Amino acid sequence: MEPVMDPNSINLDEIQESLAQLQNVQNEIDEIRETFVGAFVTRTSTDRSVTVTVGATGEVQRVEFPNTGYRFMSAADLGRTIVETIGKARDEMTKQVMESLAPFLNRQSVLHDGKLGAASIEDILAPWRVAPDADESPVKDWKRS
Repeated sequence: MEPVMDPNSINLDEIQESLAQLQNVQNEIDEIRETFVGAFVTRTSTDRSVTVTVGATGEVQRVEFPNTGYRFMSAADLGRTIVETIGKARDEMTKQVMESLAPFLNRQSVLHDGKLGAASIEDILAPWRVAPDADESPVKDWKRS
């Protein structure tokens, strides 16, 4: 037999306050989503042989070779340069995302059991991930306003 709720124990003010808090959280999530849709960071290797662009969740959107320097590199050196450049771009994007999310994550107690605290940045942003448009070329890094 399921427990029966006592109608006298329901506090409508508490329910309304909780709903208002949840609406505030939803509004903040929507703002964060809008901030990062289409966000990207572009980094060039120290030897200028490779340029990499990553999106807000760290996905590689573009790898370019801005000059002919890569032609004179061994396969191992070129691979290492690409991986290092991707890592630097991801680190920068992660830093920007975390700086933007810090105030929100510090107030996560509004959420039941702090579920957001256990989520990764990819989990938070995944529903809003935007595939890069092959016809558009990113022209600058995303900056927080």
